[in-house]
This record gives sequence, structure tokens and C-alpha cells, in this order.
Amino acid sequence: MSEWWTYRPSSFLMFSPRLYGRLFESLNDAWWPMPWAVMAVALAWSAWLAWRPRGGRDERMLRGALAFVALCWGFTAWAFLLERFAPIFWPATYAVAAFGLQAVGLLLVALRGGVALSTRRWRVGSGMVLAAWAVLGHPWIASVLGRPWRQAEFVGLAPDPTVLATLALLLLAEPSTAAARRGLRLLWVVPLAWCAVSVALHATMAASRHAAASVERLGVQAHHQVPCAPGPG
Repeated sequence: MSEWWTYRPSSFLMFSPRLYGRLFESLNDAWWPMPWAVMAVALAWSAWLAWRPRGGRDERMLRGALAFVALCWGFTAWAFLLERFAPIFWPATYAVAAFGLQAVGLLLVALRGGVALSTRRWRVGSGMVLAAWAVLGHPWIASVLGRPWRQAEFVGLAPDPTVLATLALLLLAEPSTAAARRGLRLLWVVPLAWCAVSVALHATMAASRHAAASVERLGVQAHHQVPCAPGPG
């Protein structure tokens, strides 16, 4: 029996990176063209933010965005984590509960109000850049990793871009009441925790891909080193 310290995180991976990519392909195929609809809403809101008129509508637009993102968290929890990821990775059931709580928290803050767009330039700039990456940049990671476009991860369906878009929105939000301040602070917990989980998960899958490639190279080398049977004399 192998000693426990010889195991690596990739030894406990319950699925292959290829199967993980196919989960997003199944998700996109089932709900197409929803990714484009969510992207259109996000781009329209970003355009309003960039060229918005000065006035009293900032809070209503921000509360609308919080409610919309709450729906994205709830949908991601059900359509991806519960229906697709949990059957092959049982710890994802805990993420389903966390995503559900985050959706409820976002919706409560949206309904109660007391939030407005931040006037701090660094927060607005950082939020806009992060939002642009979540909506437009993150889907291209699939191509960078050699996966087909059908396996791209979109805001509102996949966890990672949805979390990044939420962090962008939290950067843009500024509380005007004590209750809203407490609510916004709590809303940072689950997204940041998921970022840590996602980094660990992708690092483990990268190690798994590297190990598989190493085994394949060793197999090829061993095949070439096997002496050929001598031909008839």
C-alpha cells in the first residue's frame, strides 16, 4: 500500500479536465442563446454606466443590477453546480448552498436599497475593468486552453465569470446606510471563497493534465525502446 504522503492533490480529482470542459458544453447547448442575452444585458448596463446622465437614477440602476446578478447566482447554482457538477464532484453540493445564500443576499440588498454608485475613481476603474474581463475576456480562456468555443464559460451560467462580475459590481457599489454597509461586506465572502476554490481546482486540473502528458511521453519512449523482433534469417 502506498504511503499517504506520496499522494498529490491531483490523485483525489474525481473527474478529468476534459470532462470538466464538457460540462460547460452541455450547459451552453441546453440554454443557448442565453449566454448572448446575459452578455447583452451586461454590456447595456456598462454602456449606461459609462455615459449615464447625472441625476438620481444611479441607485435604481444599481439595485436592478444587483437583482439581475442575484438571478445569475441562483441559475448557476441550479443549472451548473447542482445539475452537472455535483454528480461528478460531491463537494459541489456545498457550493450549491453557498451560491443560493449569495443569491438571497444580493436580492435582499437590491430590495432594501441604501446603495449608490461609488464616486471613487479607483473603484469605478477597477470595477469596469473586472466587469469587461468577466463578460468579454473570460469566455476566451477555453480557446487558450485548447477547448472548443462551445465549452466557453459565460456570465450567468458558469461560476467563475459570474463571481468575477459580482466582484466588479461590489466594487462599483457604495453604501449609504449602515444596513447596506453590513450587507455589502457580507456579499464579499462567498465570491472570494469561490475564487480560492477555483484557483485550487484549476491548479489541480493543470497538474492532472501535466501528469497525463508525462505518462503518455513515458509510454511513447518505452514503446520506442522495445527491441524489434529479428526478421527471418
